Amino acid sequence: MPSQSYNAKAEALFVTFDKRYEQAYSQAAGFENQIATIVQSAGLENRYTWMDQSPSLREWVGAREIQSMTSNLYSLVNKKFERTLTLDVDALEDDMLSVFAGMPEELGMQAKIWPSQQLAAAVEAGETALSFDSAAYFSTSHPLDPSGTLTTAVQSNLYSAGGGTLTAPNLSAARAQMKSFKGRNSAPLGIGSMGKLLLMVPNELESAAMQIANAEFIAPSAAFGGNASGGYQTNVLRGSVDVLVNPWLTNATAWYLLDTSRPIKPFVWQLRKAPKFIWKNKPEDDNVFFENRLLYGVDSRGAAGYGPHFLALKGRP
Repeated sequence: MPSQSYNAKAEALFVTFDKRYEQAYSQAAGFENQIATIVQSAGLENRYTWMDQSPSLREWVGAREIQSMTSNLYSLVNKKFERTLTLDVDALEDDMLSVFAGMPEELGMQAKIWPSQQLAAAVEAGETALSFDSAAYFSTSHPLDPSGTLTTAVQSNLYSAGGGTLTAPNLSAARAQMKSFKGRNSAPLGIGSMGKLLLMVPNELESAAMQIANAEFIAPSAAFGGNASGGYQTNVLRGSVDVLVNPWLTNATAWYLLDTSRPIKPFVWQLRKAPKFIWKNKPEDDNVFFENRLLYGVDSRGAAGYGPHFLALKGRP
């Protein structure tokens, strides 16, 4: 049977690990607030409906015009997540815990960046996962009016022209494409009118993105009136976008333009249960009694999903 000294050590270790976990969790940073609308969930799933036209004000002439939300619903089901680690009871009793240094901090950091990792996965699944209009989130055929009543026109939030690579001309064309998005009534949605667009890239495209966004001069381009033999030319895109380097994007050549300046963001982070630190260290716990080991870990519930598709554009070769 575990001794009384074990009980005291186990309790002290829990307090220490819990404190170190919480400290790391509070210090780590994710980017869910930058690209996603944060929604607190109270059940198995949440259902969303998005406006598919701009609710701009009109001159009040005659009776009010009632504008309805789109009837298309988007459902996002919460998923369960966990990470469980183990400590040998003998290591605790023999004061050999230095070999586990850093484990609570690493767990706290991973719990904090969990939403960002899930959002990155959702971003990269966007060419197959469906949006509220029943097309893939990143698609060349988003209907302006999903009902087909007002118009049958479509628009694309996928960019692959000019080879689709991240270059200044391609970024310029993609920005123009995104800013031309219209709503169900064929009126401009005003994408990018509230602030800079956000250029989100993987690690591999960081240098290219930073140069396009910040360099005073760039290699000459015919798209900007340059001459290939005329040396460098002024970078007309300087300061036009902000850059977010997303280390969890696995596609080394895809890049994304996002309008994050509005109250509704391009993606959704739905939180049902925040990460909770749990410890099983009692002598009567089966893991201690039968297996001579302590268990500690984190569990949580949530889901990453999609906001209005017209707030995002994907560029790729």
